[in-house]
Amino acid sequence: MRQKLSSSLIILAALLLPAPVGYVNDFAGVLSNAQILEQQIVQFEQETSNEISIVTVDNLQDETTEEYAVRLFEKWQIGKADKDNGILILIAPNEREVRIEVGYGLEGALPDSLANFIIQKEILPAFKRGDYQAGVEAGLLAIMQAIKGEYQAEQKTDWQGILIGLIFLLIFIIFFFTSGSHKKGLGWFLLGMFFGRGSGGSSRGDRNGFSGFGGGSSGGGGASGRW
Repeated sequence: MRQKLSSSLIILAALLLPAPVGYVNDFAGVLSNAQILEQQIVQFEQETSNEISIVTVDNLQDETTEEYAVRLFEKWQIGKADKDNGILILIAPNEREVRIEVGYGLEGALPDSLANFIIQKEILPAFKRGDYQAGVEAGLLAIMQAIKGEYQAEQKTDWQGILIGLIFLLIFIIFFFTSGSHKKGLGWFLLGMFFGRGSGGSSRGDRNGFSGFGGGSSGGGGASGRW
């Protein structure tokens, strides 16, 4: 058991992780719009302090997308040290895999479900066409909007929940009008609670002066996808 563990540690230590040359690091050479993306991220960082890194790699060195992303995130320390507000978009064209890795401080603004939705709806359709530029641009824009609270996943109508609610309401109305007047006060109170809860919403390289990231860390949150 100890020998197997030592072998695993040696393999992990042998993983070669590149050094960042900017916010956008196109090591696989598939992004013709890297400079435009870099400028967008620089401006976003200046406005919000959040740090986003886009990375393409030739291969994942036999690691999973999640493992590679976590190790790269931790080595580069994407995000500010006091906020952990970093995002890593990792793209492995040869393995046809993509990962959005989210720092601790942004897990509320970009939960796993929303990161997965952005991958499936914004990124993968373009990647399947071989258009990495369009996929990365759409994904980056969606992530920026999500962090600002301006992007939401499409919500499917919960017809089962609506039906159950209508049945409950019908039973309540029948009970309300067949009960004595002494119960009507309680009835109006419960009716107000029902409609009040229903109406509420749920909250939820040196380029451009790049000198390295700010010391952030990742909590392992995010999502992955394949095409």
